[in-house]
Amino acid sequence: SKMSSVFINDDCKEFITSPKGRARAAPYMPSYMQDGQACSVCGDFATGLHYSAITCEGCKGFFRRTAQRRLSYECKEGEKCMINKDTRNFCQRCRLLKCYSVGMSAELVLNERERVCKRQLIMENRKCRTLQSVSSSLIDPFPHLIEAAKALTPTTNAITRSFISCLEGDFSPEDELERAVPALIKRVKMFASGLPGMEQLCPSRLSSLCASKFFGVQLFRLASTWSEEEQAMKPREGASLTSSLLSPHLPPSLISALFSHAETIAELELTDQMIAVMAALMVAAPGNEIDSPFSHCEASLFVQLYGLVDRECDEVPMAYRWPKYLALVHQFRRDSDRILTSLSELSNEGSRLFANLLSI
Repeated sequence: SKMSSVFINDDCKEFITSPKGRARAAPYMPSYMQDGQACSVCGDFATGLHYSAITCEGCKGFFRRTAQRRLSYECKEGEKCMINKDTRNFCQRCRLLKCYSVGMSAELVLNERERVCKRQLIMENRKCRTLQSVSSSLIDPFPHLIEAAKALTPTTNAITRSFISCLEGDFSPEDELERAVPALIKRVKMFASGLPGMEQLCPSRLSSLCASKFFGVQLFRLASTWSEEEQAMKPREGASLTSSLLSPHLPPSLISALFSHAETIAELELTDQMIAVMAALMVAAPGNEIDSPFSHCEASLFVQLYGLVDRECDEVPMAYRWPKYLALVHQFRRDSDRILTSLSELSNEGSRLFANLLSI
């Protein structure tokens, strides 16, 4: 019909008119075809090599349906009908004979099982290409992040020194949470006050932040002392934190999560700088505050961590390393908050144990 005609000229080669009159992009044209090449069956515009012949989409579909359904046709004119784009639908028998005469082969038409396998293969190939694209974009380090991390090296060094002086000192153990918690909050506050952007916070807000995040900092520090040989955390000489020691006081799921994180930290072989920056990330959790000192501080710390990871592990692509660090930070934040919530239900013995751990 006139509505389905294709108009291609020098002024408009990019669009064709659909049956409903809507403009749409012209179909993909294979490189082996000439511009405007005609279908060898009906003379309409061809779209490619189909079943061993250059044909249009209409003749391709007609031949495929005929072969798949094993259809047979009859001609009332002695098989002498003229086949072109205007008459191709008048006689199916002559159209089929024309298909055979130009070289189309029914053996190349897929059956239902073959079509399903082909579709699955196409989907798998698409997934592989997508994964390869994502992987290749991550394998090469982001130059702007590397440069930004280098510029923040003095900040990273300052955070590391602060972490060691505020949290790695020789502190006397406590037997009561009432004394251990305020002492640790004070140490975490000293550490947090030196983080990038935190100087913008008023003292009361900084104190409130440290009161809610102190436990994650201390727990990460403990987890970073994991000993594979003893299957325990060793925060100092003579102190050993095992799962059996915690089992009477915490749910098994939280104990399992904590020791799993400790093993991951050991596998990653974190440097002192990485431990300090990741401990700082336990404090700088912005929550729902997108544009705040917390979010700016977190962004800076992640950039610093990215630079440290890139510098320490050149032989393994970042695509495989970086997600492990991100997952560790976010999962440790979540699980440390869950463990902190459970402290309110500790027995007297458990309180003494955690008071000692918090003051180490």
